[in-house]
Amino acid sequence: LREAAIKASQAFLEIMNGISQVQALEQAVKSAEITLQGMEAGQKAGLRTNSDVLNAQQQLFSARRDLQKECYGYLINRLNLLATVGGLDDAEVETIDRMANSTVVK
Repeated sequence: LREAAIKASQAFLEIMNGISQVQALEQAVKSAEITLQGMEAGQKAGLRTNSDVLNAQQQLFSARRDLQKECYGYLINRLNLLATVGGLDDAEVETIDRMANSTVVK
C-alpha cells in the first residue's frame, strides 16, 4: 500500500512537472515563430541573410519537436498514474488517444 502511494505521488508530480514544461515550450514555440517572422522580414529588407533565416527556422523546429516530446511524455505519465491508482479504463484510454491525436504540432 505504501509503495502504491509513493508511485502515485511520483506519477502525479511528473504530471505537474510535465504541465509546466508544456506551457514553457508553448511559449518557446511562439517566441521562435515571432523570431522567424522577424528574420524573414529582415531578409526582405536586406538586413538579414539566408543563414539567419535558416537558423531561426531550425530553432522553431527544435522548439516544436521538444514540445511534441513533452506532450507525449505528459500522456505517458497520465497513463502511468491512472494505472497505478486503478483508474485506467476504456474511456480513459479513448480520452488519452484523442489527446495524443490532438497534440500533433503543425
